[in-house]
Amino acid sequence: MKPSAIATGILVSVWILSGGCVARPSPAGTPATTSPSEGAVAAWEEHEWLLRLGVDCDLYVREVGAGPLVVVVHDGWGMEHSYLRNGFSALSDRFRFVFYDQRGSLRSPCDSLADVAGHVEDLDQLRAALGEERVYLVGHGMGGYLAMRYAAAHPERVAGLSLVASLPARRADLRLPDQEELQQRFRRPATLEEFRRNGLSTERSPSDPRMRYLEHRIAKGAVLLHHVERWRLLEGTWFYNNRASQAAGLPPDSEDLTSALAALPIPIQLIFPEDGYLPVEFSTRWARELLNAEIEVVSAAGHVLWIDQPERFHQLLGEYLDRVTGRRFGRNGRSGTVFRRTLRRRVPELEVDRSGATELALGSGSCGPVHWCGSAAGRADSCAPPIVTFRPARFSDAGPANSGR
Repeated sequence: MKPSAIATGILVSVWILSGGCVARPSPAGTPATTSPSEGAVAAWEEHEWLLRLGVDCDLYVREVGAGPLVVVVHDGWGMEHSYLRNGFSALSDRFRFVFYDQRGSLRSPCDSLADVAGHVEDLDQLRAALGEERVYLVGHGMGGYLAMRYAAAHPERVAGLSLVASLPARRADLRLPDQEELQQRFRRPATLEEFRRNGLSTERSPSDPRMRYLEHRIAKGAVLLHHVERWRLLEGTWFYNNRASQAAGLPPDSEDLTSALAALPIPIQLIFPEDGYLPVEFSTRWARELLNAEIEVVSAAGHVLWIDQPERFHQLLGEYLDRVTGRRFGRNGRSGTVFRRTLRRRVPELEVDRSGATELALGSGSCGPVHWCGSAAGRADSCAPPIVTFRPARFSDAGPANSGR
């Protein structure tokens, strides 16, 4: 298959909004039909159950780990959660992660599909079934957008919000890859080498269906990963229900959630891959306007950045969840934990020397621990909410004025 043909298919399937296959298989195994509120769930147990939503829909839910409860929202309307699991297993000794397949996804094949408001309501029903007054949310890709919409609709019910390779909160900042940008990813030497190594041609599509599937997996890796040679670690990104995708659609042109997110009395973590298919300079633009936003740009990482940079991803997410759940301070970390927002001046932009960036511990004041990632010449307020910022110089709006040079 020629690279242009591969690009056309991947542009459609990666964005998860048109094309693709409608998948409606039965759930693997036999999940429990009761919610965990009806019986104690032992620590470390992997617990599966179905959440009944009306007469024609059950949401599939899987809980893994031990500790404060964290709900993880998967990417793409019509996708499913299993691709996330190897990104969170390393933290399951500290947190209990709740994964679920959204309405219309693989294990939740509901007859009635949902728009975005319906997905928000489904998430709130999951929160209620879990017995949580306030919930810690982690959203990936389109799941980040759903988590933001939930936080905007129910700010009093969100205790923590981590957005990983997320869509922007403002539609004007959303920029999708075009054909040429995808072509560049397919022309990378590492991608061409993976095709060659696996007996595939970039000029014609194989006739063997198994080889066509292999071709598809490598092409997906070229789009979703920086280290394309790790494409075998991509799990569960092949199931997709186009009808569910079309029912929810893209954010409306007028969408702007920045004011609602800025009003949240919690720190918002944003982890972006430097080499993702959503350009980071656009995806982070809205977040720079928020005093409660913590921006981290992870180098040498693609959209599924826990495969490209697992240690860095686990460090960033683990430290954030430790802080907002209260684990760092010895509290039980359940949903009563409240983050106290402190008014402060805007921290100046830093121009980061990527070759020698250092993380500076600014100590603990009345606001608690503060870490600043930037050049040694950088300065921040003496008292600020816990915030971690990594802003490469070429993404800075402020220029080099505060770089200390």
